Amino acid sequence: MSSLFALLPEAARFWHAFTRLRRFPLLSEEEWDDPFITAVAAATSTHSPHHLMSQAVFVGMLPVVEAMQAAITSHRNEDNSITQTLSADAMKQALITMHQRSRSGLFSTEPTAHDQILTAIMLHGLACPDAPWVVADDHVTRTLAATNPFRGRPHTLHHRMLDLPSKETVPVVAWCVLPPNLLPTGSDIPTIGALTVVGSSAKCAAAWASILDGSRHAITLPQQPLVPTMALGEPMPYYQVGKQLAQKASGTQQYRTLRNEMPLPSSRLATTTILHRSVLTPHAGEDCLHLTGMDGIPNHAILWAQLERACPLPLQSHWLDDLWQLGLTHGLIVPLPSWGCRSYWLKTSAIERWARIIRAIVTKSPVSTAGVAITTIGKKSAAPEKAAH
Repeated sequence: MSSLFALLPEAARFWHAFTRLRRFPLLSEEEWDDPFITAVAAATSTHSPHHLMSQAVFVGMLPVVEAMQAAITSHRNEDNSITQTLSADAMKQALITMHQRSRSGLFSTEPTAHDQILTAIMLHGLACPDAPWVVADDHVTRTLAATNPFRGRPHTLHHRMLDLPSKETVPVVAWCVLPPNLLPTGSDIPTIGALTVVGSSAKCAAAWASILDGSRHAITLPQQPLVPTMALGEPMPYYQVGKQLAQKASGTQQYRTLRNEMPLPSSRLATTTILHRSVLTPHAGEDCLHLTGMDGIPNHAILWAQLERACPLPLQSHWLDDLWQLGLTHGLIVPLPSWGCRSYWLKTSAIERWARIIRAIVTKSPVSTAGVAITTIGKKSAAPEKAAH
């Protein structure tokens, strides 16, 4: 086992000490006697109980954690669960970057106790409540369940409050929106594609009623106030993110609602998820919405059901990986604005373009721009579609 991960079993206690130091840096003398607080204070250069945690250290950790998340590799298992791996080399590079930014010295060949503490803190920041990290020889790994489309939300992605038209507020776990050009709403305001809230049963019911009532109120979906984006070893840019306006889709029966039958095991709270109907029951010949966890890996069972319902072309289930990758490459699967999850718009109505991709998969050749003739069977009034050139 890599010595970098030696303190991972105590990661939750180090994380708690780190958040205490950040939020309440002027602690009492008794709290400074806590060995975890003093250890984290030393690792983050917060040496004196009368000084705030170094802002450079705290701000410097955010993009490093973000870059670590980007370094996680994921692959799908046969049951559609996702196994993710983060190597010790990626952790070392993250620590080197932190040392360079904080000007606290060079990274030594052998990890120090401070390096082990910082590793535990950052890995816990990337942890998921339902999927703890498991330490192997030179990496850590975890398996995320396929049943939750919003899997993989790290502890560092906190809930944000949604202000409802009824003047109430409710914590939001995740959301995605559909730009106005995707659905004929007659408005410039994006449409809610998916939304998950958490809270008491009464609060979740109030949010559901407030959003899906007869009127089409525009709501303001919460986002992170600052989003760090970087690659390891590169500069650390930040950019401000505004709030996202959205409203429900026009028409009736446009949404499906999912509720947990039992309270959440840790918080004992209820959750309610509102999904656009195209996620579970798309109509034949129309585009649809596909949701994934933050890993961006599609759920094969749901993707297959969507394509079978919405796309009239003959398909094989073992093509799904190729269909997904080629669809992304050729603009038939489009990433959408989202928070706490990933969302994609499947242009399943673009039959000719999908036919070219299917031909490329079957013939094991590049996707051609040559036309494909599509013949509609069983509709005498329907004219054959023209081949695109």
